[in-house]
Amino acid sequence: LNAKQEHAAFDLCESRSNKERSILIWGDSHAAHLSPGFDSSFGDNFEIIQRTASLCPPILGMEIDARPNCKEINHLIFESIKEKPPSRVVLAANWWIYGWKGVKSTISALQNVGIRQIDLIGAIPQWPHPLPRQLLLYFQDDKFHRVPERMRFSLMPKYKKLDKKMSSYANNVGIEFISLTKILCGETDCLARLGHTSDTLTVWDSGHLTAYGSRFVVGHFPGSRPIDAR
Repeated sequence: LNAKQEHAAFDLCESRSNKERSILIWGDSHAAHLSPGFDSSFGDNFEIIQRTASLCPPILGMEIDARPNCKEINHLIFESIKEKPPSRVVLAANWWIYGWKGVKSTISALQNVGIRQIDLIGAIPQWPHPLPRQLLLYFQDDKFHRVPERMRFSLMPKYKKLDKKMSSYANNVGIEFISLTKILCGETDCLARLGHTSDTLTVWDSGHLTAYGSRFVVGHFPGSRPIDAR
């Protein structure tokens, strides 16, 4: 949903699936960018339900001035979960900007209504400017004019600390933590591209996965059908 839409806009997402099991993706645009990957890796066996809204993290009760509908959207998403529990709930957001600890209340609420499989997705490593521009700057600066497959040039350094904190919390409360950092990054650099064409970049801006990148990343999630994007 965009900034002006209310929860009722989800009514347009009429399901035609007859699958008994479902996966619900809940969060902001950093949850939405996982949808192509879930469709590819899990869509054969699960109905994929996307409940995502711009700049609206899956934190119950949170009010955001720039997104006045967010609190109500999250409340009604949770009510729909109670009414028809999905097999799996995936919580994802651009955790840097909200204060990720707020999601604890959502996780407790989900566990209290009997949701057994909850995935907490870590924040994606980010670049200060759109990745295509960062690659161009690297290309211009490199004396051999290479376009790297993996890159640390201008990579924002804060991603690892947050991962450790979220992982520790998830372990303590018995839910699955999925680290995008471990999938995309090594010790000092992260994947920038998965092929030799523009559509195989991992992200299209500072931190939103391309469809190609989404399929690659979710293909490494527990229980997925492996995707060799390269």
